[in-house]
Amino acid sequence: MEMDNPHTSKTVGKMRWVFWDPPDIGWIKINTDGAFKRGLGLASAGGLARNHQGVLLFGFTTKMGTSNSFAAELWGLREGLWLTKAKGLERVIFELNSEVVIMVMKGKEEIHEASSTLVRDWKVPHSLGSQLLRLESLHLRNNNLNGELPSSLQNCTSLSVVDFRGNKFIGRIPSWIGRSLKSLLIVSLRHNKFYGNVPSSICHLKNIHILDLSKNKLTGKIPPCFNNFTYLMQANSSVGSTMQNIVWSSTFIIRGNGYYIDNILIQWKNQEWEYRKQLGLLKAIDLSSNQLIGDIPEELSTLNGLILLNLSNNHLTGIIFLTIYQMENLEVLDLSQNQLSGEIPIGLARLNYLDVLDLSNNFLSGKIPTSTQLQSFNVSSYAGNFGLCGDPFPKCSVDVPPQRKINDYQEGDTFLDRGFYISMVMGFSLSFWGIVVTLVLKNSWRTAYYEFLNDVKDWLYVKVKIYLGRLQQKLRCTR
Repeated sequence: MEMDNPHTSKTVGKMRWVFWDPPDIGWIKINTDGAFKRGLGLASAGGLARNHQGVLLFGFTTKMGTSNSFAAELWGLREGLWLTKAKGLERVIFELNSEVVIMVMKGKEEIHEASSTLVRDWKVPHSLGSQLLRLESLHLRNNNLNGELPSSLQNCTSLSVVDFRGNKFIGRIPSWIGRSLKSLLIVSLRHNKFYGNVPSSICHLKNIHILDLSKNKLTGKIPPCFNNFTYLMQANSSVGSTMQNIVWSSTFIIRGNGYYIDNILIQWKNQEWEYRKQLGLLKAIDLSSNQLIGDIPEELSTLNGLILLNLSNNHLTGIIFLTIYQMENLEVLDLSQNQLSGEIPIGLARLNYLDVLDLSNNFLSGKIPTSTQLQSFNVSSYAGNFGLCGDPFPKCSVDVPPQRKINDYQEGDTFLDRGFYISMVMGFSLSFWGIVVTLVLKNSWRTAYYEFLNDVKDWLYVKVKIYLGRLQQKLRCTR
């Protein structure tokens, strides 16, 4: 609406109604604001805390003296955070109307030197985990936080969700994430500066739903122990059966006699989505945009409940494992921007729910398996693989060998594999040298062995003589 100045009867500006949106049940919303009087240069800040019913819980105001509007907005947020900490509140949403403050906290705006001390207060305190032992969900995404993750967080053994994406955290991914926080269901460390190997201790997270380590500087190989993710192996899990007394419903998560609503941002089908109500149904692993090397572990094929697998933009080599057909619930598969070689396995055609496929920019070759599923993807899904042929590429020449069937692999290669040949050679060697050594050391055995050979020789000599004599007799009769 338009507001008129009653003294001048001139339009002084446009205003709009702003409605207060209540938080979800069990949460508290704190609205903060800053005020600045231009003529005198004085500033103040304050805030109100209300529950989901709009009931006022507490409020605060503070005078800052001579300052500016940006510092006032920032100070109001700071005071609200300190009060939250002092009162031991855990499920809190902050709401403010300063876009500049939000952009600064996300690291997208330069900060004025006079206010730099305030922003430095936003670093995660080392004692955080010691103060919030019952913490169940920790969201720090899209801020300007840096440094290493505080080791005190390993004391928060009730944590189910950690969302640290979009910050500047550095160091190696702590091994205590898997060793101490075994109740974790969602781990998002996306878009930070973590480096080093993916710790094998992360495989202890048997109930993990979403593991997002993308857009970091991780090196080394993908741990083959990912097949310890028990929940991701379940195609159709019953509600509450695998969640350690946690029930995911369409609207909230129940733990014991309390509940909370949670959410996560995830890269889904080439777009970023916020999942809230359907969060418990999503099963995803995203290791994209790192510096991982080596083969893709075939153990991943046991995760037949997995819905999203993104390993793109790494340095992975080898082939696409032939048992990929076991991941029958996959909807999104992105292996692009790697160094994979060999043929596209025919089992990929059996993934009936596959909706997004990207194998581009690898070294794949051979004929693209023929199926309604694989031919439904456009050329961009296979682009950059100059050895591929067949629909949607040009037809293959007669020199290209046909794809071997899935049954050929299942019935043949699972038996005549490398282990079979190794065991055959070892068995022959042990038997041969066992006999030789025994004959050298045991005199009675050696004598009996040579007598046996003499008997065999005499028997063969007699048989051959008899056969030759009969043959000569037949030849004379025919003349």
